[in-house]
Amino acid sequence: MSSIKRKNWLLFMVLALFVLIRPVAPALAQDEPLSVLAAEHDADVNVKWMQLLYDRIQAEKISAPAASRLYAYAGITAYQSVLPGIPEGISLSGQLTELPDMPQIDAEAVYDWPSSANGALATVIAGLFPGDAADTQQAITALRDSQTKAREREVDADVVERSLDYGDLIGDTILEWVSTDNFAETRAMNADYTPATGDPSYWVYTADGMKAVEPYWGQIRPFALYYADACAQKHNMEFSSDPDSAFYAQALEVKTTGDNLTPWQKDTARFW
Repeated sequence: MSSIKRKNWLLFMVLALFVLIRPVAPALAQDEPLSVLAAEHDADVNVKWMQLLYDRIQAEKISAPAASRLYAYAGITAYQSVLPGIPEGISLSGQLTELPDMPQIDAEAVYDWPSSANGALATVIAGLFPGDAADTQQAITALRDSQTKAREREVDADVVERSLDYGDLIGDTILEWVSTDNFAETRAMNADYTPATGDPSYWVYTADGMKAVEPYWGQIRPFALYYADACAQKHNMEFSSDPDSAFYAQALEVKTTGDNLTPWQKDTARFW
């Protein structure tokens, strides 16, 4: 092999080795997220929204079953609104009953996940309460505005605005899903509810002016089941008015406890 050919061959080998062993940091840098990961933010935004929800449920005197529905939707909203900021996170779409696909982010843009959660929770919580709940709607607007201003002191305003807009899209998508859970339809049904008669085991009113709490709750769409009766269980004992029966003894225990509640028990009940 001539000296010229040897030099060309050596040059080729050097170039090949350079290509094979050159630093790979630039390629990895392209895979790094543009936005700060959701886990690197504190939970202050979500905590404040859940506290507002708790306060407004108490102020609006919402029943326990109906309150559980609101907390569940708020929790789903909080998660979906920051999901793009969770590496390898899995959407609840396709897992929760009839939950549609969520809007996607612009992969080339920067997002602030606390702001996304702020927009989504403001949208959903406002939609979960009736429009005539003026104090609640004002509280929602005030918290959204204060949270937005707080984030703008930490993040560029255009990033905050983009993130709020994305959160609003998530919120609107979830509210469309909420609207099909049969809750609204059961409001009129509740108003017309009359307890069944003809059997001593049936529930009846025990005081004047008493109302049944969510008698048609079983017709609300479940979150994970296809229908509410999918896991219905038979009673493990039969109704009985015999003082010597297990049913009577357990019912009497509940009544006796309710008639003699301690301050701690009352506080626990009020909390829940």
